[in-house]
Amino acid sequence: MFNCIYNSTVKNLVRRIIEPTIFLKLIGVISIKKQTIEILKQTYIELQKIIANLYLEADNAVAEGNYSDASLLQSQADNLYQTAENLEIVIIEQEG
Repeated sequence: MFNCIYNSTVKNLVRRIIEPTIFLKLIGVISIKKQTIEILKQTYIELQKIIANLYLEADNAVAEGNYSDASLLQSQADNLYQTAENLEIVIIEQEG
């Protein structure tokens, strides 16, 4: 339960950071401070840890024959992976 709430919270926070950032960057309104880039990098690292944990637990669920849980864990990991990829793009664009 905690992981689901935590993952949902992380995903929502990252969405709130990424989407406005991409939009504002595209129209040239903002340049992000170094501190913000560092926070985004830390968030990216934490997301990678969460994603790895979700995939590991999905594998464990498959090994136990619990395919419903495995599917749920896998889909959540996939969703967060997409979010992490988007965050990585923002980081690269801001550093470049």
